[in-house]
Amino acid sequence: MPGATGSPWTERRGFDSIVQAATGIAHLYSSTGNDGAWRPGALPVQALDYATGLGMSAAAVALVAGRPRGIAGAAHLSLARTAQELLRLPGPPPGTKASALPEPALRRGASSYGELTYVPPPLLIRGVQLEYPWVPPPYGSADLSWDQPLR
Repeated sequence: MPGATGSPWTERRGFDSIVQAATGIAHLYSSTGNDGAWRPGALPVQALDYATGLGMSAAAVALVAGRPRGIAGAAHLSLARTAQELLRLPGPPPGTKASALPEPALRRGASSYGELTYVPPPLLIRGVQLEYPWVPPPYGSADLSWDQPLR
């Protein structure tokens, strides 16, 4: 829906790295090289893509879950808004080196692809880390079905 959010970027496509530069993330994570030249930085992985995708999934689940109660709606998400929300979160103290930040607790699991090393889901419920219930099956081996019928 054009113009739905009123943002000047509403009609523009998003690209994670460009949005990181446009919102100041590249400056925030910048560094000075051995030659003394300033270099823009970036969040690890494509964090805005990932976080926005999680938001889209959560919005879709919430909207589908609300249907039986007569709740309807729409979700409008953007990479720029995700960047804005991430920038509002408290960061490490100024001057903290990346090497001093805690590493995520990696998990390992056997699969048909061999041993997988992965990061667990980035969610806690009542302080308990969520875990994936199973490892990915071989590509193309799963039947398309719902575990429970939609109501």
